Amino acid sequence: MPVKKKQGDQAAEIVAEWKASRPDLKEKAKRIRKERSHQKGIYIKFPEDLLEKIQEIAQQKHIGYQTYLKLIVGEHIERLEKKSPRR
Repeated sequence: MPVKKKQGDQAAEIVAEWKASRPDLKEKAKRIRKERSHQKGIYIKFPEDLLEKIQEIAQQKHIGYQTYLKLIVGEHIERLEKKSPRR
C-alpha cells in the first residue's frame, strides 16, 4: 500500500522544485532588500479626487500608485536640477 503524502509536504516539494529552477531569485531578493534598506517611508495626505486620478493612471501603466508617485517626483526633481544645477 503506497504511503500518502500530506498536502503540506506536496506544497513544500513544489516550492522547493520551483526555487531550484530559479537560482536568480535569491540574488534578486538580496538586491531588492538592499534597495529597500535605503528608503524611508513617509505619510502624505492627498485630496481624494487627485489620488483617484493618480491611481487610475498608475493602473493603466500596470504599476502601483505609490511607485508611480515616486517616478513622478523623481522625474520632476531631475527636471528642476537640469534647469538650475546646484552650485
